[in-house]
Amino acid sequence: MDVYTKIGENLVPQGKRSRITIGNFDGVHRGHRELLSRVAAKTTEEDYCGVVTFHPHPASVLAPERAPQPISSLQHRLELLDELGMDFTLVIPFDRDFASTEPEDFIESILVRALHVDYVVVGPDCRFGKKARGDAHLLRAMGEIAAFEVDEVPPLFDGSVRISSTAIRAAIGAGRMDDVTAMLGRPHILRGTVVPGEQRGRQLGFP
Repeated sequence: MDVYTKIGENLVPQGKRSRITIGNFDGVHRGHRELLSRVAAKTTEEDYCGVVTFHPHPASVLAPERAPQPISSLQHRLELLDELGMDFTLVIPFDRDFASTEPEDFIESILVRALHVDYVVVGPDCRFGKKARGDAHLLRAMGEIAAFEVDEVPPLFDGSVRISSTAIRAAIGAGRMDDVTAMLGRPHILRGTVVPGEQRGRQLGFP
């Protein structure tokens, strides 16, 4: 999978079209996978399927005191997206300058000119651009002009619980790991560096 971290025209080769989805994809949970599967199903061997995501999380820039603890690192997200068959991921560096981008400019400069988009699928909470004004309705309106299709996927539920990164964080915080596994569609993984501790385990017979 190709990973782009700079916004420029023609990230997708001229003459090719892309099918994409947009979001943070923290955890790459079952709801995210539904979006990704629709993108993959729409993509032929002639074209490209991919993801437009943001790093760091927008809340960490706009409202640091309310920024959520990430479920997965950016590197882990990229690995999961690769495993799910995406051809590329555009990781947009999110800062206050980018936050001031009008949603129409986002669509025109990134989706149309850089990615030559043909199909966009989003979840029910998709928001982008200045003051979070961009949504599926705006995408459809501009898609009629720029000739791309827009699909909005309804929420996915695990029983009575709506699957979301927020719900997964709450379940992790409460220690409900069976619920976390059910919503992620896989066991939760923590990654980090193992360093020597006080080595008390070996005194107890469990090094």
